[in-house]
Amino acid sequence: MPLTRYMLQQQRFHPSQSPPEWFREYALGMGWDTAAGVTVNPDTAMRVTGALACIRVIADTEASLPFFTYRRLARGKEKATDHYLYSILHDEANSEMSAFTYRRTITAHVASRGNGISEIEFDGAGRVKALWPLNPDKVELKRDAISKKLFYFYTLPESEGGHVVRLPADRILHIKWLSQNGLWAMSPVQIARESFAISLAAQEFMARFFSNDASPRGALQTDQALSDKAYDRLKLDFEDRHGGLDKKHRFAILEEGLKFNPISLSPQDIMLLDLMRFGIEDVGRIWGISSDMLNLADKAATYASVEQFGIRFTSHTVRPWTVNWEQEIHRSLLTRSERKEYFVEHNLDGLLRGDYKTRMDGHSVAIQAGFETRNEARELENKNPIEGLDEPLVPLNMANASTTQDQPTTQRDVMLPIYQDVFQRIERREKHDIDAATKKLKEQPKIFEWFSSFYTVDHPAFVALQLAPAMKAHAALSGRSLSDNQAQAIAGALAKQYCEEANKGEPNLSQSWIERLSERSEL
Repeated sequence: MPLTRYMLQQQRFHPSQSPPEWFREYALGMGWDTAAGVTVNPDTAMRVTGALACIRVIADTEASLPFFTYRRLARGKEKATDHYLYSILHDEANSEMSAFTYRRTITAHVASRGNGISEIEFDGAGRVKALWPLNPDKVELKRDAISKKLFYFYTLPESEGGHVVRLPADRILHIKWLSQNGLWAMSPVQIARESFAISLAAQEFMARFFSNDASPRGALQTDQALSDKAYDRLKLDFEDRHGGLDKKHRFAILEEGLKFNPISLSPQDIMLLDLMRFGIEDVGRIWGISSDMLNLADKAATYASVEQFGIRFTSHTVRPWTVNWEQEIHRSLLTRSERKEYFVEHNLDGLLRGDYKTRMDGHSVAIQAGFETRNEARELENKNPIEGLDEPLVPLNMANASTTQDQPTTQRDVMLPIYQDVFQRIERREKHDIDAATKKLKEQPKIFEWFSSFYTVDHPAFVALQLAPAMKAHAALSGRSLSDNQAQAIAGALAKQYCEEANKGEPNLSQSWIERLSERSEL
């Protein structure tokens, strides 16, 4: 076993050993100086609520999206649940982290520090076994002078003296933010440190403003000259009685002709509130997060515009992050031969879902156009499939130009497949209900009683429900237009007749009805 491999197994930093290491403040106050006089680093920047909100929104959104490993098919794709990457990306990244926790951690590293770095742990067969996040603050990327290969030098947090381990690039999964060389990304906090410094300085000013607040607030005035002793005593007594938030609203006791002149907030103090709002919006621009996502009320926003904001957030903010993850995983975790058969992909449909009515209208259009099957629509709505709903519906008034010659030419040719589909559904339902009743009702009198009710009440209602749409289509071919009530009435009469014959045990009943109805020139 290579030395670096052994050392990582023995001394790998796990979150359970020292969780504060991931986001604690730099021990020596390291960071970048700014014109505002505030030292900024990725940790202090997250004290700005706007920055914290942006990082949280991006990290939570990316980590919560369904992330699947797929197998390429001749046409289309299928989930490769048997592939070793499927459970790592979807369920558990390593023995101590769920896939959600791992992806949120790495995405937060990228959003705050520009680089999200993970060690790839392999099993004995050379397959990916787990992904372990590394602290990007303790990683340095260098190119070997002789081999020209890239190596990541990682300082083990738990080792004495800061032991450094050299990891080859093929042992690292590296998710990057904007980069000038494509190898190591820039830190968004470092680039925009002045913007963060302004917000941090404004927060500190407001905090000190309230901590040192005095009520009543103003100036003490007297026409007499105070001795040094009287001045010091007055100052100490007044600050002791009225300094700080916990001493607001106390009465002021004045003597020796002293007068209190209150002072209101200056225009600069009032503008500070606008400055803090601007700071939140300003840092939102860095990550492409709009004000509505940061809970900043916008009087111009409406329900419709907020929905469009969500679509824009998905397309212009979330989409680049998902593509970045997908391509880096495809490059670093799949072998060259595996890339021909497998790929990984996020499912963004959940972010693009509209309200219930909009979704149902969309499904209806897609189903009627043959673009989507009814079971596919049910799956998108998190519902179980139903037998018989896997075939796409074909619109009768549309056809490919190349197949026009093969299309039905008579009314019988058009209606025959429709009635075949209708009576197939009727037969399946009839057989299912009879089999279920036979198993449940073992006493003969109860079975006879059930059959009587089934063919006079239950089954006719179902048959009528299936026949009604066919009635409307049949009438349209005959040049008539039936209302829903008219179609239901015709279907009800036919259903009653059909069930009477079915109760008598007529042979080849369904085929007979298919032929009889298809041959009818009009309803």
